[in-house]
Parts: sequence; structure tokens; C-alpha cells
Amino acid sequence: MCPLAAPLYSPPGVEPILEALAEARQLAARHPLAAYLATVFAFSWSDWVTLAATGGRVAPGSMPTHFAGFLGPAFAAFAVTAMAEGRRGLAAFSLRLLRVPWRTPSFWALGLSPLAFLATGIALLAATGRRLPTLASLVRFPGLPAMPVSPVFDIVLLTMGFGHEIGWRGFALPRFQARFGPLGGALALAVPWGLWLAPLLTVNEAWSGLGWRSTAVLAASLVAGSIVLAFVVARTGGAVAAAALWHACYQMASATAGARGFLASLTSWAVIGWAVVLLAAERAARRRGRSLLVPAEAGGGADRRPEPH
Repeated sequence: MCPLAAPLYSPPGVEPILEALAEARQLAARHPLAAYLATVFAFSWSDWVTLAATGGRVAPGSMPTHFAGFLGPAFAAFAVTAMAEGRRGLAAFSLRLLRVPWRTPSFWALGLSPLAFLATGIALLAATGRRLPTLASLVRFPGLPAMPVSPVFDIVLLTMGFGHEIGWRGFALPRFQARFGPLGGALALAVPWGLWLAPLLTVNEAWSGLGWRSTAVLAASLVAGSIVLAFVVARTGGAVAAAALWHACYQMASATAGARGFLASLTSWAVIGWAVVLLAAERAARRRGRSLLVPAEAGGGADRRPEPH
């Protein structure tokens, strides 16, 4: 007689893999932020460190490129969410990313604000009789061949915008703020964000020759950018798309061949100045039990930190 139920067949070597996956899911559920950071560093550095080790240098209007590494934060955010929270959590995270307040004036005003810094710089150059950058130079981006403005911006928005911000502002920022508070979380996030970008100091031609003063300004602009991006997300109701748009516009205003020098410096210092103003405004808001750096639905108060996801 045949047995009523035969044991399921498991190919050799599958059980250890399944056990490892189960342990990974448990670790991700217990420590989602640590799992995210480990994944994003492994993903992006595998590209950038390899590029640096082989002598690759990224320059405006030419290859090789460093763009693959910029997708690391988005990949890590989706992967860790799927492991830690399953399909339901992944669906909720994806739906939150799809919220775009198209009809909200602050979305466009904040998201496009770096282009206003660029326009101001160009106006100052014109007013002082200095040479103006050409349109072709203003769209010649590091790691991309010469292309029209539309495809360049689309690629930058997809990779350096959404690739960055789905992970850093969409996944990591709420967790940092839950642990360190609205302002403390934005400042603390700048540390792993900056370390993550460290290999580009040797890969990116524009950064490889920086002296200590320029490197200090770069670090200050990154910390300032972390504060400003927290504000952009908060004032647009948690819209990661607003941070992605801001980030892409900031890159177009500071990283192209035409923006090198005065325009890039003006944009960086404008962001640093904006962050200083936000620090003062946040301090005043905290006295009233509020915060400018978290969405209103997340608490919006100095004493009411957003709940971890």
C-alpha cells in the first residue's frame, strides 16, 4: 500500500539556504535600520570601490559612470522592508512613496528651489560682466555622455533623486528621527550618508583634487542638505518625491561642467545658509512644542517624535 502522505523532497543544500533566509528576515525585523545600512553600503560600494580600484574616474560628459551605485538606497529600502514587514509592509511603503502632492504649491516651490539658486548665480555673472556658462555645459553631467537636457535630468532624477531619497529620506529618516528626535535625526542621518558617499572622493574627478577647505565646505553642505531635505519632506506632507526633485535640481545646479566654480559654490553656500535659518526656526518652534522637520501627521512636536515604522 502507498502511504497516505509522503514527505516533501528537499534538494540537497536547500535547507541551509532557507534557514539563512529566515535568520536574515528575523534580523531585518529586529534591526531594520542596521540591515538597511549594511545593504546600501554593500550595494553601492561594490560599484564605487571597484571603479576606484581599477583607476576609473568620472568626469562631465564622459564615461565610466558611477550611477549604478546611486540606486543602492532604493534597493536597500525595498529589500529590507520586504524582509522585515512582508508583502503588506512593502505595499504600504510603496503606496507612501507614490503620494505626490502635485497641486500643493510648496511641492514645486521647495522641490525646484535649487534651480532658483542657479538662476541667481547666472544673473550675478551677467550683472558683473563675467562669462556665462553655455546651455550645453550646464547639462554636461559627470558619468553621462553628452545629451540634451531632458534625458540628462530624467536620469539624474531617477538615480540621484529617487535612488537616493527612497532610501535616505523615505526609509532611514523616519527611523533616525524616531530615535534622536526631529533635528537630531536629520543631523545623525548625515553621518552614514556622508560615509556612504566617501568612495566618490576618489572616483569623482571634481572631488578628487579638493583641498581641506573645500572638503570641509563639502561636508558642511552635506550636513546642511540633510537638514533642508528633512524640511522639504516635512513641509510637503512626507512626500519623498519632493526630496527627489530637490536633490535632482541641486545636482543640476552644482555638479555640471558649467556650474563648476562660482555657481556650484553659490548653490552650496545657499543651502548652508538655508540650513542655518532652519536651525534657528526649529529652535523657536521647539519652544512652542512643535517641529518644522517632521510631517504634521507624524507628531510635528519636539516632545512627540514620529513612531518607528
